[in-house]
Amino acid sequence: MSSRESTHSSSSNCETVRLPRGSACLNCKRRRVRCDAQRPICGPCSRFRGHELDDCEFYEGHPPTIQVLEKKEEDLIIKLEYLRRQGGSCEMPRGGTSCGSPLVGEEFKTLPAGKIQGLLTHFCAFASEIGFFLDPERFMHSALQNCNLGHHSRPCPSLLYAVCLWGSRAFPYHVQKTFEETVLPYALHFANEDLSGTHPRRCLHVMQAEVLLSMFFLNNGQMVEGSYHANAAASLAISTKSNIIRSPSRAQRSPGDLVDEGEWIDGFWTIVALSNYWVLVNENQTFTFYDAPQMAIDTPWPLSNYRQEKLASAGHKTLERFLAGSQDDGYSLLALHAKVSVLLKRAIENGQKPGPGAAHQFSITNNALEQLMLTLPRLDQQMSPQQRQRLATIHMLTQVALIKLHRPNARSSNTARQRCIQAARTIADIAAQYPTANPLQLVDPITGLVCYIAHDIVTTEIRHAHEQGYVEDKRLASASSQILYYMDSTGANSPLIVKLVHSMKGAR
Repeated sequence: MSSRESTHSSSSNCETVRLPRGSACLNCKRRRVRCDAQRPICGPCSRFRGHELDDCEFYEGHPPTIQVLEKKEEDLIIKLEYLRRQGGSCEMPRGGTSCGSPLVGEEFKTLPAGKIQGLLTHFCAFASEIGFFLDPERFMHSALQNCNLGHHSRPCPSLLYAVCLWGSRAFPYHVQKTFEETVLPYALHFANEDLSGTHPRRCLHVMQAEVLLSMFFLNNGQMVEGSYHANAAASLAISTKSNIIRSPSRAQRSPGDLVDEGEWIDGFWTIVALSNYWVLVNENQTFTFYDAPQMAIDTPWPLSNYRQEKLASAGHKTLERFLAGSQDDGYSLLALHAKVSVLLKRAIENGQKPGPGAAHQFSITNNALEQLMLTLPRLDQQMSPQQRQRLATIHMLTQVALIKLHRPNARSSNTARQRCIQAARTIADIAAQYPTANPLQLVDPITGLVCYIAHDIVTTEIRHAHEQGYVEDKRLASASSQILYYMDSTGANSPLIVKLVHSMKGAR
């Protein structure tokens, strides 16, 4: 047999014949990778380096036992946590008027302005925490127009449904679940349908809806669905050329509404940050939409107020210049949020790519993080509670980026180890000193994962002290308690945080 024939023969044994539809294991279905259907553990699952996959199981006409039991356990844990915090009462937070849904019957299909006003009000109390980038005043004005759903005077249906979905977090648990089961299918349906419609702002509105859906699924701990909608938002950002707003290479629009242009700018940088969130969720997939070859990013950094501030006349290599250490004007909260998310992604990548250039990249990322920390506003400065809550998230992300950068060297370097411990304690201090600013105690769900990582650093160090017979640093025990208290207090409206707390308490 020739070498060519031999190669072909051996490779044909490795290549999987196209499997019948539905034959892949549950893990491969979730991750959208090709499954070889080997039993008891398929090839992709046996090679997977992550820690978040369930056991390799195959669908045999009914849900596998572990999936059924885990789903029941999660639902019970979340319901018990909610009832414990609510004390079994049927009261709604400020602004609520009853224990029932504001919508009944056909109203779910029309979203009458008068019936959803309360939902919108609840949503606006925490909108900036979950990636809402549209101008709040304009959105509320259009959402409350007395027009039919789909009318061009109102937001696209997908966006209205996504906002109502989040607004329902104000309801008691049983009402909230029923409302979600009704509204979520509408939001998903219109996220696809709206793009083929005629609404003049359909691309921007669907982009916003996809961001909210991604954050909704992240908050629920539904990682596959959340990642899917983040990718959908990124695809829209690329197809609408949101990455080259005010680029010298792009013909500029005639001077128009700066607030409208600001929404596009904010939308792009929100999606950059969201994409980097999903790198933290699944560190095995660090490639994001803005890593694509020939991907230019000339869109200027977002402003705090497009009505009062002035945009640069043209942008050029915005992200590239930031990573090179050049001075820029990106000091709004969204700009800082996007910057730290990019550096967090870089820190994760640096820990995964040992090699000749790793030390140089480590130095660049570390210096960029140190420089960014110097530019972050202090949390005790004068600002609104909502701004402080968002800034606290940015500070937390900066510290977890330092952990991700230094932790790979923590076993061999005491300096790296101490840097991780200090970052974890800083996260605990922020959690303790700066509580949530909205009555629903709802936070950016990524802070749950950040606190989980910080808690792991702290408890690992406590165990190490016990094993070595050292005197335990009481500050570490205090940090552990601070983190758990913060997550306990913010978990009522976050199934993800409830699951993480359950895992943390079980590991102690």
